[in-house]
Amino acid sequence: MDYYLVTDSHWGHERCYLEWGRPKGYEDIMLKNIGTMVQPESVLIHLGDLFFGNDVSWMSQLRVATPGKLWLIKGNHDKKSYTWYLSHGFDMVCESVSLKRYGMRILLSHVPVEDFGQYDLNIHGHFHDMPRYTMSPNWWL
Repeated sequence: MDYYLVTDSHWGHERCYLEWGRPKGYEDIMLKNIGTMVQPESVLIHLGDLFFGNDVSWMSQLRVATPGKLWLIKGNHDKKSYTWYLSHGFDMVCESVSLKRYGMRILLSHVPVEDFGQYDLNIHGHFHDMPRYTMSPNWWL
């Protein structure tokens, strides 16, 4: 089984192309690439921050583009209930996932998680406008 990761799609958010450098129409590019890469036996794991408005439409397009399983690790902008995401096409919704792959203990989350030695790697999203952040304790909250 192959796993694919995507994060901070923010579909429908004008700031993505007005301020953050994404091309206009980036949503269609992402959906096309997902449809090309993800196979029916694959899992696409979205590390949070899906949509900004038109959630039902974007969710429908994501589900159509994704032939495999679709998991959501909720981000700070994913405010709907677990039930909403599950009833609109996700196969799993959670706050984080730990996997063992390639002999490594991997934690998938939206924001980085403080590690006390239980993981070899924390793959996360959340950062797409880095100059706003400082590296002080709890800078992601």
